[in-house]
Amino acid sequence: MRIGIDASPISRTITGIGFYLLNIVNHLVEIDKTNEYFLYSQKEIKFDFPNKLWHKRDKLKLFGRSVFLGLNRQVVRDKIDIFWATQNIASPFFSKRIKIVITMHDLVWYLMPGYLWLKNWPLLRLLGLISIKKASCIICVSNATKNELQQLPIKANNIKVIYNGLDKDFKRMEGTLARKIIWDKFGLRGKFILSVSTLEPRKNYVRLIRAYEKAFNYIKEYKLIIVGCKGWKYKEIFNVQNQLSSEIIRKQIMYLGYVEKQDLIALYSTSDLLVFPSLREGFGLPILEAMACGCPVATSNISAMPEISGNAASLFNPYELDSIVHAINKVLFNQDIREKMIEEGFKNIKRFSWQKTAEEMIGMFKSI
Repeated sequence: MRIGIDASPISRTITGIGFYLLNIVNHLVEIDKTNEYFLYSQKEIKFDFPNKLWHKRDKLKLFGRSVFLGLNRQVVRDKIDIFWATQNIASPFFSKRIKIVITMHDLVWYLMPGYLWLKNWPLLRLLGLISIKKASCIICVSNATKNELQQLPIKANNIKVIYNGLDKDFKRMEGTLARKIIWDKFGLRGKFILSVSTLEPRKNYVRLIRAYEKAFNYIKEYKLIIVGCKGWKYKEIFNVQNQLSSEIIRKQIMYLGYVEKQDLIALYSTSDLLVFPSLREGFGLPILEAMACGCPVATSNISAMPEISGNAASLFNPYELDSIVHAINKVLFNQDIREKMIEEGFKNIKRFSWQKTAEEMIGMFKSI
């Protein structure tokens, strides 16, 4: 088969969906010696592939004002059998001959319009519903996402749950090395609580900062370290920090921005706790990354977070400050619970593998 892939997530700064796609592609290169793959992107794809089954179709030109039309013309030229849309939506212009597979990472584009650019939401919603209707198969990255998808007014055909994997590079780094890296890179010493996500409203950083302020008298020896690219409405997060009641608290909160993988592993390996307070996730990869590095996790008790964290996290209501504070204190000040969570975290991550994800993707391609 000739399989086309929306590769735009790996042609820019790689974050969530980009890591998802890159890990699957790297494993498909290794294990699939039959199918032929074509990667499509408007921007340059700065990765080379070692065999003739893989082709790059980057720097695609717009046709009129639509990237979808330009993409459609190239897909037709390449005689694609299946097109894998990796970012929730697919081109509405593909012919019926082409089978469409969509990865549905979450339903934020439909269920949470207040957490998207309002001017973009009507178009995203329309394209999302059209894509669902046309898809031959929809890949959901969790059962939570599948359940949300089944509640939409348009019936989805052939839904499969294929979990994300976990990069094998994420493992506990030796303590001396990890501490040296975070001191050299970030000037960071001592105890700290970590949070990793793009800076945007859905990630719930405002409540996390308020909860940190509320608990500060008990956790003042712990800094709050936030890692992530600036996203939509990120300034609101900085404004909240600037409005905190104490300068001492304000100075204990650090933003590191985007960090490279080895630096992130060092942060996970030295952190006392990862807090992942998101209001909605299709998966929640930082939960597994932290567990793999021996870092205990406190996360939201809604959406996909309980499913992905298994029995290995301290759960809280992300809308209630007292609940967040209680979950943080539970881990930081109870050594038995902390050690049990770390142990359960190492067990939990064994459920997830990019090798398994890639194998299930190949099986899905064959089945349609």
